[in-house]
Amino acid sequence: MARRLSFLVAVDALTALHPLARGPEVLALWRMAELSPPGQVAEPAVWSASHLAAGAEGLRFVPFGRHGQRVWTGYGPPKDRRATHLAALRAGVQEARALILRIGAWSEQARPATAGIKGDNAAWVIAVLAARPFISAMEMETRAGISRPTAERMLKRLNDLGLTREVTGNRRFRLWTTEI
Repeated sequence: MARRLSFLVAVDALTALHPLARGPEVLALWRMAELSPPGQVAEPAVWSASHLAAGAEGLRFVPFGRHGQRVWTGYGPPKDRRATHLAALRAGVQEARALILRIGAWSEQARPATAGIKGDNAAWVIAVLAARPFISAMEMETRAGISRPTAERMLKRLNDLGLTREVTGNRRFRLWTTEI
């Protein structure tokens, strides 16, 4: 309990730092407080990434993608870790931005490709897929506000148009993704 309290007090003392500097410091403080076993990375990663996103409207945490592994495992000498952290952050954000742009382009391509489908269902499905490019028919049903059979039919139609693909290969509990 004392280590957790000490950690929280130390984190509160970092509020004057810019979020990009605060994130790496939070990670270092977590490790120094030994709040999780040395090999566990999820909890300290969430604490660090959430502090990095402070003040960034709409973000819960900052993405690192595959570049975060070097950060979470404590790669390199301690004096270089902040630079490693920020380099991984930059690479992760660049990859995330590129993915967002590809999804936006996919969405722009999908709208005219589905113009011949009657009703609003295609537009709703495209909007949901743009927000969640990896989804099940059950989740599509909920998010698009359509029936399950309609969700399955729409995902299949988009698949036939080359806009989505089914990734599980199953007949039940299938997952779909955008074809970007």
